[in-house]
Amino acid sequence: MAERPVRQIRQRNVWPRLAVVVLIVLLLCYALGGFLLLPWWVQKNLPHYAQQQLGWQATVGEVHANPFTFSAELRNLQANDASGEPVLAFQRLYVNLSAFDLFNGTTGFQAVELEQPMLRLDVLASGQLNLMRDWQQAPARAGQSSDTTDIQSDTVPGSLRIYLQQGDLSAGTLVLRDFNKNSSVEFRITPLTFSLQNLATWARPGDIGQYRLEAVLDQQALSWQGSFEVDPMYSRGSLSVDNLGPGVLSYLLAPYMPFQLRSGRVSLNTDYQWQAAQPMELLTQHGKLTFDDATLALAAEPSEVAFRSGALTVDQIRFDLAARRIEVGKIEFDGPELNLNRSANGDIDWLVADVRPAGEGFASRYGQYDSSPEFRWSVAGMNIRDGQLSWRDQVPANIAELQLNDLNLSLGAFTDHFDEPVNYRANAVLASGGSLDVNGQFTTRPFNLEMAVVGNELALPAFAPYVQQRMAIELPAGLLSVDGSLNLDQQRLPLTGTFNGSASVTGLDTRLPGNGQPLLAWQTLQLAPIEYNVNPARLEIGRVTLIDLAANITRNDDGSHDITHLLTLAPAGTPTAAAANENQGFIFRIGELQLDNADVDFTDRTLTPELTTRFGQLQGNFSGLSNIPPQQGRVSLKGKVNQVGNLDMNGLIATLGTDQQSDLVLNLENLELPRLSPYFGRYLGYGIAGGKLDLKLDYQLQGTRINASNQIILNRLELGQPMPSEQAIGGPIKLGLALLRDDNNVIELNVPVNGDLADPKFQMGKVMMRSFVDALTKAATSPFAQMGTLTDIAGLGGEQLHQVSFAPGGMELTATSTRKLAALAQVLNQKTELILSIRGAAAPEADTGVGAGAPSPGALADNRAVALRQLLVNTHGVNSQQIVVSAPETDASVDANGNIAVNFTLDAR
Repeated sequence: MAERPVRQIRQRNVWPRLAVVVLIVLLLCYALGGFLLLPWWVQKNLPHYAQQQLGWQATVGEVHANPFTFSAELRNLQANDASGEPVLAFQRLYVNLSAFDLFNGTTGFQAVELEQPMLRLDVLASGQLNLMRDWQQAPARAGQSSDTTDIQSDTVPGSLRIYLQQGDLSAGTLVLRDFNKNSSVEFRITPLTFSLQNLATWARPGDIGQYRLEAVLDQQALSWQGSFEVDPMYSRGSLSVDNLGPGVLSYLLAPYMPFQLRSGRVSLNTDYQWQAAQPMELLTQHGKLTFDDATLALAAEPSEVAFRSGALTVDQIRFDLAARRIEVGKIEFDGPELNLNRSANGDIDWLVADVRPAGEGFASRYGQYDSSPEFRWSVAGMNIRDGQLSWRDQVPANIAELQLNDLNLSLGAFTDHFDEPVNYRANAVLASGGSLDVNGQFTTRPFNLEMAVVGNELALPAFAPYVQQRMAIELPAGLLSVDGSLNLDQQRLPLTGTFNGSASVTGLDTRLPGNGQPLLAWQTLQLAPIEYNVNPARLEIGRVTLIDLAANITRNDDGSHDITHLLTLAPAGTPTAAAANENQGFIFRIGELQLDNADVDFTDRTLTPELTTRFGQLQGNFSGLSNIPPQQGRVSLKGKVNQVGNLDMNGLIATLGTDQQSDLVLNLENLELPRLSPYFGRYLGYGIAGGKLDLKLDYQLQGTRINASNQIILNRLELGQPMPSEQAIGGPIKLGLALLRDDNNVIELNVPVNGDLADPKFQMGKVMMRSFVDALTKAATSPFAQMGTLTDIAGLGGEQLHQVSFAPGGMELTATSTRKLAALAQVLNQKTELILSIRGAAAPEADTGVGAGAPSPGALADNRAVALRQLLVNTHGVNSQQIVVSAPETDASVDANGNIAVNFTLDAR
């Protein structure tokens, strides 16, 4: 009876021992599997798995596991892809699972540590990543199908519970290579550190995840930190990019812009909030962007810098994806430089650089933009300080180069509401000289511009290439100043607008190419006030003041005028007649034009020697000039001609551009005739040794028609040396002048002129000179007719004075001949330079009735000539030096009354 309890006691003691033994065995197996089998299995199967799934050749160093702490450590993993290049590596991977979380159905990690990892990502020419390529190609190499579309999973993504308490990546390296361009690009980001805390795939109230990412690429740094939640997916934090260089920027911006970024450093920092809602929400705020010394080159001219940013700062950047709105604070530029070039065909480099062949650019590489509503945007303003703008224009024959220095520009707030006005102010200094200051406001849609503009002494030579597009002229000097307001409005077509203000041009000098003397120059030209209306076109100038004008007008040896060639120059692009007709409605009006101390030199090179006439010390006033009838202007002008003569012009000026009549009276007094010797030498064959000229001109102009009366007064004209000329009249010039002179040694002629100024063959001076030569020729070739106009003896025709008549056979003059002789004597006494030649005459047939002892016909003719000479000298007091007796005529004619005529001829000394 005592043994049974003992046996029962022994049996009860065996089971605990057995449980302990089993437990120990299990623990030993667990430890053996964890410490030995698991590392062995990982070392054996991980390379095989990498080969099978990715086609990689992988090696693993040490593998350690601790089944009791639920941790594992993998060291020195190295994987090369099929081409033998390293693709993945790390020095140490440590994973520590949370056993407690496993009992709750959660895959929990207390810690994950990855030390010195390296990952190589390649963007292939096809746009595919190397990892995806290796993943898809490995099954095909193993003889398996690469189609993964039939793979099913019974696991619902949202049901998987994963929790990571602490994850750390340290001293990492990420190699990025892009073969999706003409040349490969490689970036090595190292060191790369990343930490992650409290990552959960489900909502954990009060337990917020945290992350931090630090990456360095050369001297470029990325810092990204913040908090996150997985369910719902939400994150907030800050992003900072420092010192991003041109290599990375060029790579990132290449799809968006056609320019080459040559240098520059970008820094960006912003706060953000992101939530994977429907639609997705992304909000960034308090952003700031800085861009230091960025330089851009156009693709067509990569060697030339087209833009230099200087220091660019943009603050208060806010981006709201849900609201589709971008807000930007002030944009600040310090020292930017912009170069603009226009080619010979008119293309501006910045504009044509954006034209790309089809298939290039962002859309072709990354897909088309979606059809979402457009973003709204606003900018608080822009400031540009100490900028530089260079303009090079190859359209003109002479390349134009303009440069603005010390450019300062400020813009007020502007938004995507293009109808809202934007305030602006800008000022700059031209490198060639002068300054410009503008301010006002504008809108872009519709276009509207309000501008107050002040330009101070802008150097005009810099704009000469544009002037030379319309005129063959050089512009070595000149300063333009302008002060006014400009308003343009395009709410309705055509464009309307006005300009009101004043302008002046000082120190102007214009010259013809290759000519050393100014063509047109002045000291000051002032226009104030100016009112210009764009549509309908109207220009009104209250007062124009022109001081110290100097003009040189030349008539070339071919008869053309240089200023005519200048004004009629019509290069390519000159408006046609049809285009000119569109401007017929243009209204033009000048209230007053004041001319102060003007000098005009006229040189005539058709003469030998050439003749220069100066109109100097001109003072004048023109008022009421307009092209709108019935406006009629007035002119008053005074000055000097060749420093001695006096010029005085007055009259009425008809409405410009119409056929109304203008009446002008011009008086020129005391002109020195020797200065006009080349003109007289051409037509008379003699120069002028002395004398004065007065002109009284009365003109009526109607359109291009001229009707003028010209009174020419030559005082004490004295011929000089002979001047050979093919156009000289070749007659008795001295005789004609002697007959034209009055008792005071004055020649006065009234010369009417009619013609068309538009006719290139019509020349005013030539017409007047020809009229004078005609009068002189008439007097020289019909001297006795001219003498008839000089005598006061009545009843005698001028042509009758050329002869007297004797009764047949004797020395008796007829009664009429006695009166003729008295008239001749009167003229000879008045004009002592005249010489009368007497040719005695006898007619044998008529003089035969004379008695015996009568003289022979020759002697009778001589006696008659001597008798006439004695009558003129002794009776009428004619100077004997003025009378010459010529050889007698013995076969003279007999008139109807039977009388014998004795003929006279005239000459001058």
